[in-house]
Amino acid sequence: MTGPALNAATQGMMRYKRRIIQVLAALLYNLNLPGFVQGRIYQGSTKAICVPGLNCYSCPGAVGACPIGSLQSALLRSNRALPLYIVGTILAFGALFGRTICGWLCPFGLIQELLDKLPLPKLRKSTATRRASVGKYLVLALCVVGIPLVLGFTTQAGTPFFCAWLCPVGTLEAGIPLVAANTDLQQIVGVQFFFKLGLLIAVLGVCLLIYRPFCRFLCPLGALYSFFNRFALLRYRVDPERCTHCGHCVEACRMDVRAVSDRECIQCGSCARQCEQSAISFTLKDLFEKPAQGTHGIARVAACDLAPEVPASEVPASGVPAPASTSQRLSPRTRKRKKGLLNMKSSHLLHSKRLAMPLVVLLFIIALVFSLLGACTQGPASSGADNGRQSPDQSSTGSASGQVLPDIAPHDLPDPASSAPDVAEVGALAPEFSYTTLDGATGKLSDLRGGVVLINFWASWCGPCVSEMPELERLAEAYPQLTILAISLDDTEQEAREFASQRSDQLVWVYDDNFMIADHYPTDGIPYTLIIDTQGTVTQTFLGTPRDPYTVYEEALKAAGLS
Repeated sequence: MTGPALNAATQGMMRYKRRIIQVLAALLYNLNLPGFVQGRIYQGSTKAICVPGLNCYSCPGAVGACPIGSLQSALLRSNRALPLYIVGTILAFGALFGRTICGWLCPFGLIQELLDKLPLPKLRKSTATRRASVGKYLVLALCVVGIPLVLGFTTQAGTPFFCAWLCPVGTLEAGIPLVAANTDLQQIVGVQFFFKLGLLIAVLGVCLLIYRPFCRFLCPLGALYSFFNRFALLRYRVDPERCTHCGHCVEACRMDVRAVSDRECIQCGSCARQCEQSAISFTLKDLFEKPAQGTHGIARVAACDLAPEVPASEVPASGVPAPASTSQRLSPRTRKRKKGLLNMKSSHLLHSKRLAMPLVVLLFIIALVFSLLGACTQGPASSGADNGRQSPDQSSTGSASGQVLPDIAPHDLPDPASSAPDVAEVGALAPEFSYTTLDGATGKLSDLRGGVVLINFWASWCGPCVSEMPELERLAEAYPQLTILAISLDDTEQEAREFASQRSDQLVWVYDDNFMIADHYPTDGIPYTLIIDTQGTVTQTFLGTPRDPYTVYEEALKAAGLS
């Protein structure tokens, strides 16, 4: 088997390899399989590292962070720290793979492709779908970069807008599993959860009729990687000496491409399977070869692709056809497209060939410098990688975007099943701890025995925490005998001080350095509120913000003995 037949067989094997790699990538991203049963978010050290594809941080099985969520979290903190780590990570992924990640390493891309297998009428690509592909760039610019960046500089609490309101991956991978496994979360889901659930259903429904619609029209990660697609190290390349510009590759592709490996190409290989000239290959070799000199194959387009097909009756008796007969291999339908295809200049085939390796090397150097600077000066977490506290799913507007819950932000407190010797439980004495207020006063929880105490774990980056603070201040004003310990889990004491300086001094403001207090009060997210009665017993706990915080907390406090 040689020539086109061999190439077809090779590319057929690539198709099955791609499917296997897609499945393996989804499993590797979500190795914490027990998390789906337990309904808990994995909090290991690997959560500070981004995976290449779109995979929700708050997915119970996720062992890594989502690059889009990490980028938003970093931008929300851009008034305090440059997003060096996550920028370096995205540069590295882009230089290596470009949108190969979309076609080979994205779990949600796999789900869309499997839904497309159902035998239903399909909407073919067209000029309209090509124009609609601009949508993902608008989502990237506005929802991923613009809104978080503006809010990061203008407010103390912003929102990772895309994760909080638009991302269907968070709903599918995190929201549904977590709500299904946690009765506490089922009680606080609200409008935002059901909005995102409806959006997920709509996207999955469209997948039955359109090939990978989320990737083509909405995905901001695909938009990011598309900027690297033409010179990424791992991608399909066209041999200009073999290419006849027949257009079969573009026609066969179900993405909105105009040329092989352009910004819309996800490197799925459908173009290579259709190429009769074996001109398209998934190889690195041309990076190290000099480009062909001369016409780069474009002469074939000019000389033969426009020439009319010569009927057999017009072939001379000598059997030697006129020069125009070189176009006999082209079909009538192909010739109809020649005017447009001629506009695809040689640069579409070779423009990145001379610059590919220098660009890749340069990007790797920049990526390495950024990542090292971010890791050394702030640590991977502070640089924007999801470590829980800065995850894309810590909605700063009152939503855990990955969990798609209305009023909870996941963070990296110890797991409730940890081996801490003394952990808070309803009906048991509250674990003892010592604290130092931001004003310098010291005390212990046991010193407050005889009065009702409300403990609230919060952080300035947590939107739900910030939104419920006025309600806690109202409680403190209405009940002077009530002690409210507002315990900050911010990254630095300075951040806690800046926030507390603008709030009521009727609350007792505490910074929990190194989670010395939180070790005994583990939870999956914040705000986390505990009610402690006059005997020091935990009577109720609240994960997230209730729909009417003042009324709910007031009733719980009165049940604990507040008068």
